[in-house]
Formats: sequence, structure tokens, C-alpha cells
Amino acid sequence: MAISFNSTVNGVPVIGEEFGYLSRGRDSQAQLLAPYYAYVFEPEPGIGEKKVVELVAAIRSGPLASLVEADEATEVRRKALKAQGAVDIK
Repeated sequence: MAISFNSTVNGVPVIGEEFGYLSRGRDSQAQLLAPYYAYVFEPEPGIGEKKVVELVAAIRSGPLASLVEADEATEVRRKALKAQGAVDIK
């Protein structure tokens, strides 16, 4: 799903697109390094000044897709527990 730099998604301008490999970082329990697309959106006037980046897994089927889904689920659980006040175990 390639988006040109002059595109919009739901009326929001897409100002950049990158392809790369995502590793969640040092605060994450996720362990997988997988290919992802990153789409950069321009903020709407009056909403804020920070650009928004949406990450989309480039793998949609096959064995790696299951690993990506499990990795993302692990990260979602970690964030939910942290939001409830649990000690963040990495």
C-alpha cells in the first residue's frame, strides 16, 4: 500500500512515507525486528504542531505475520499493565 507524498488519508495530508525495519526499543518487551511502513501526517490546524507517524506492518500473511501480531500484542499488554500502575518489566 504505497501512498504518494501528495496524498491524503481521511482528509489528512500525508507528507512522508518510509520503509524500514522496526524494533520497539529499550522500553519494550517486544523482541521482533520486522519490516514496517511509516506514514507521516501533517497535523490539522489548531490541533497541535507535532507530526503524527503511523506504523503499518509490511507483512500481511504467512508465518512472519503471526509473529508480528504476537509481538504487537505483547507490547499492547505491557502498555496496559503500565497504565494500571504495574511495574514495567522489560
